[in-house]
Formats: sequence, C-alpha cells, structure tokens
Amino acid sequence: MPRVADPAKHLEETIVGLQKRRQMLISEVARIDALFERYGIHVEEPRGARRSVGRPAGARTAAAKPVRRGRRRKRGVFAKSAQESIVDFLKGRGEKGATTAEINEHWQSEGRAGSAYVTIGQLVKRKKIKKQNLKGERGSRYWAS
Repeated sequence: MPRVADPAKHLEETIVGLQKRRQMLISEVARIDALFERYGIHVEEPRGARRSVGRPAGARTAAAKPVRRGRRRKRGVFAKSAQESIVDFLKGRGEKGATTAEINEHWQSEGRAGSAYVTIGQLVKRKKIKKQNLKGERGSRYWAS
C-alpha cells in the first residue's frame, strides 16, 4: 500500500467515497422495492433487520411487524392479601382444616393466578398455620394457628 502524505485527507476521501457508494446502493434498493411493490412481490426481511436500506427509520413492512403472543397478564388487585385470604379460609374450616388441593381450589376461586404453594410455605415458616403430612397420600393438611 502506498504511503499517503496526509492520513487525515486520505481518511476523509475514503469516507466521502463510501458515503457516495452507500447513497447509490440505497437508491438501487429503493428502485428494486418499487418494482416489487408494483408487481405485488413480497420479500421477507432477514431476521434481526431493523429496517430496510432506503427506508426511513421507523417505517416497517408487513413482514417486519412483531408477532404478539397475547396480552401480558396484569397484576391482580384483591380485597385481602394472599396470606390473609388463606388464613381466613383455614379459620373458616375450623378443626377439620384443609388440604393443599382445597387451598389451591379456594385460591383459584378468588381469581388468583398461579397456585398458593409459595404463600402456604411462607405462612408455615412464620408459624401462622400448622402443617401435617397426609399419610399414604400426596399433599398436606393445614390449620390456622
């Protein structure tokens, strides 16, 4: 590679040349896009492409729109906290108490998402409710303390 007397000038000339070439390519792509649109040809953009060359930022084709998989679940608002709800339910059951499945059924009936396992565990740890494993069955029985 020949030595350049002024590296700054060489860099500037290189950048100007690249900008001219880029502009030429953008106009070519725009011309191709116009032909495709004229004849109803649909070309999918490559994955990860932010925008097509020659299109202004923010402009999207039909293929580039993100696919929505459903609405994001909103956090529920309830009259009682989760822990209060479980403790009150167990107090209402009296001496009989309730199994894990019954507590989860109550949880779902209130319209709460997921399951009550984490909240039950927190209540047992804080000694707000008592736990007894069921013999020969899965699950446990709980009582309000």
